[in-house]
Amino acid sequence: ALDALDKALTINPTASEALVGKGIASLNRLELKVAMRYADRALRENPNLTSALRLSADVHLASGDFEKAMSDLLKAQKVNPREESTLGRLAVCYQLLKKNKEFDALVAEVKKYNKKPGEFYLVMGTALNARRHYAKAEEYLEEARKQRPFLVSGIAELGLLKMRMGEEKEAEPL
Repeated sequence: ALDALDKALTINPTASEALVGKGIASLNRLELKVAMRYADRALRENPNLTSALRLSADVHLASGDFEKAMSDLLKAQKVNPREESTLGRLAVCYQLLKKNKEFDALVAEVKKYNKKPGEFYLVMGTALNARRHYAKAEEYLEEARKQRPFLVSGIAELGLLKMRMGEEKEAEPL
């Protein structure tokens, strides 16, 4: 995929989506400064690109700066108030910052317009798993699986988490 992104950027060096893709790849390799540079470049080209705002927030989450992550996510929420991949991360920020009232309000809001917000719970579980909050991550990944039983990435993430927690028998069928 990196070769395709490089080709896209050769054709159009300001392609925000390709810059975000390169940033996500850098973040996956824990190259936080490089990932942030890609997020910043993408945001210079399109300040309302929610995927770029989420990438910036993910870098801040990885570095432990939850306030900055929340700021990016609130901007993304203004652009698209129902995007569950943004709202799930925002809920995690509220939890990590112990803003329980805001967290509860956000969960209620999401459930108001989506009766089965599996992606929302998957994003929360994945983000908390990355921050080593395993018990809460497991709870949300189980909820994601309950809401959307065919959400393959949620099942895989839950299986990996159970393996990490030493629950091999429970992880095997996942």
